[in-house]
Amino acid sequence: LVDSDAIEFAARLVSSGKIIAMQGLGGFHLICSARNDDAIARLREWKRRPTKPFAVMAANISSVKEIAHATQFEILQLSSLYAPIMLLRKRQENSISHLIAPGLSRIGVMLPYAPAHHMLFRMGAPDVIIATSGNRRDEPIAKDPEDAMTRLDIADAILWYDREIHNRVDDSVGFELDGELILMRRARGFTPSRYQLSVKCEPAVAFGADMKGGIALTDGKFIYPSQYLGEMEDPLAQDFLTETVNKFLQWLEIKPKAVIVDKHPDYHSRRLGIAFAKELGIPCFAVQHHKSHLWAVIAEHGIQQPVAAAIFDGTGYGDDGNIWGGEFFVASPEETINRVGHVRIIPQPGGDAAAKKITRMALAYLIRIFGHDARKLSLPLFERITDREFEFVKRVVEKSKSPLTTSMGRLFDVAAAIAGVAFENDYEAEAPMMLESLAYPDITVKPYAYQVLEKEDLIELNFDPTLKELSRDTEKKKPKEEIATRFHLTVAHATARVLGILSEKYGVRVAAVSGGVFQNKTLLWMLKKLLSGKIELVYPLLNPANDQGIAVGQIMAFALGQVEPLKT
Repeated sequence: LVDSDAIEFAARLVSSGKIIAMQGLGGFHLICSARNDDAIARLREWKRRPTKPFAVMAANISSVKEIAHATQFEILQLSSLYAPIMLLRKRQENSISHLIAPGLSRIGVMLPYAPAHHMLFRMGAPDVIIATSGNRRDEPIAKDPEDAMTRLDIADAILWYDREIHNRVDDSVGFELDGELILMRRARGFTPSRYQLSVKCEPAVAFGADMKGGIALTDGKFIYPSQYLGEMEDPLAQDFLTETVNKFLQWLEIKPKAVIVDKHPDYHSRRLGIAFAKELGIPCFAVQHHKSHLWAVIAEHGIQQPVAAAIFDGTGYGDDGNIWGGEFFVASPEETINRVGHVRIIPQPGGDAAAKKITRMALAYLIRIFGHDARKLSLPLFERITDREFEFVKRVVEKSKSPLTTSMGRLFDVAAAIAGVAFENDYEAEAPMMLESLAYPDITVKPYAYQVLEKEDLIELNFDPTLKELSRDTEKKKPKEEIATRFHLTVAHATARVLGILSEKYGVRVAAVSGGVFQNKTLLWMLKKLLSGKIELVYPLLNPANDQGIAVGQIMAFALGQVEPLKT
């Protein structure tokens, strides 16, 4: 079928519970009705995506308002030239499937942005459809009919047109905070873009990190970040990264004189960057993960004065070889970044496996806080813990036989597990997102206890008292909404307090935050309120706080000479 007949047939298929693959501007979507549980369950199984939320496309603003609350600012973003997916607060009563965003209070919504989308709705497709990227989990999006026919075998039909896609690109994702757009994924509509460098440097290319892949290039005057490239564990995503590097170099007519990579010795992006540098015969440099996050904020906002910073995420290779993720820094854009504080260190049982099986991390904290008596706590998570697993984690904690971490991302996992909100992460940050969904924006409630300990030149932030009180509240069966809110406010209070100490100690008036944890809208809102009128707070806007934004920071560090040479 061709032309309108093909689109009308595709619309009928979607209405009848089928799944289609449909070409968009930057690749193929997989589309099905947002009200058909069977189609959604089938799509989830094929994508190996049991619970990760799907985005939906609504025919118009009226349809958006039937399923979600939307501010005027959010409507303007949805209707804009960029047309990102916006994270909107779900209506409690709506007609779409509960399988779309299970356990979450927000849903990703976009409007039609291509002529084919509008025609699909006009030809009779349901007014709200799932429109998810045409790929399996972590793979790049399919960009041409041949690719779609090979990889998207779940589709009952494939709809395409004769416009060739030269550069595959996903949909951008963002949310509103106080009238500002914050991107969680920079892609269609927002790339290519550029940031002006405060100092000139040699042309270079940065290979970013492995989770939420993204590259950046500089011609010596500007930084040009790429679109989202996928998860670098997947070989197809690695190929996409290499393809994107070559395309950007060609489009921008840049001949790089250096390559910059993450400091993590096992990152695929680092391996690819080193190989690229070796092939061209140019030097390769490394930048520590969390310092790259901070340099990225400095680059995006053009900061040219000293800043105090909190960089919170799930994982990153630290200068001491440990897993960092709850870090405080003081930085001078013309000098260097110094680590001045961190979350109290703890063993991470099983290493990376603890990021998925979060009950292990919760056990590590509970055993440190309560000792062997932790087993006597009346907590939901102990219904899932065997005596053997308890003893394993106990030995790990007592003998520190696992990697050590300061991760704030893991702390949110632990709070969710202790409170009985979630017990594993099927996708990145699932448990923290479920915890955030229960919290409400309120800075008048009482935070939990915590400790700020100043040890020589390092501040240690100890949340053991927080988790002790949170455990007692869970035993008392306090509402999960109350527990989640108090936990978020505790982290916000503790962060504000440390930033205040650093402001006084080092005479800085600007505080910067970044890292994936600060994509938590409730936490960021609370921190912003607590610091209002005290310290100027800056945070990532269009360059994501997650690891996609790291490459921008790597370029900034290179421009300022804050890099470490690597042997190639």
